[in-house]
Amino acid sequence: MLVVIHFLALSQILFKNRFKDDNGSNCLLSVDGVDFKVPNHGRAYYSHKFKGSGLYYKVGLSIQKGDICWLFGPFKFGQYTDLMIFWKGLKNELGRGEKVVADGIYGAEAPLKVRAPGTIFSKPQNQAMEKRVLARHEHCNRRMKQWAILRQEFRHDLSRCFLCNCCHDSDLHSKG
Repeated sequence: MLVVIHFLALSQILFKNRFKDDNGSNCLLSVDGVDFKVPNHGRAYYSHKFKGSGLYYKVGLSIQKGDICWLFGPFKFGQYTDLMIFWKGLKNELGRGEKVVADGIYGAEAPLKVRAPGTIFSKPQNQAMEKRVLARHEHCNRRMKQWAILRQEFRHDLSRCFLCNCCHDSDLHSKG
């Protein structure tokens, strides 16, 4: 089953799909994190949310189509901040002038790479749209929970996490 999920992730979650129905906006993705429960692996994997072990993924959702276009992880809770994950993952993949909509945690990247409602760079005329985009992203996360994607524990050895080895690599891919 894990091989099937891996294949689907590689064949269906395509970063280029953020351009589907592109309306010329420089903001094509929303970004948020999702938590997955895993069997007890000690303090290094402890999640206050689960009161047990878990892993954390970053998800990029197309603003125009609602497709998942980017997935990055897994990460141990507390190992990296959201901003560190953004710097090592998505920031370098964005095109020149391209931005993402994200919550205020990413305010340090506003206004160059992030549009975040509530930051000093957020324009009042854009705040309603930005909030709708983030609400849709939360809806996507809720659907993952409803479909038990987030409720089911990953029961295999963590070295079989299918997206990357972030939780095993102390340098977060060792990319500059």
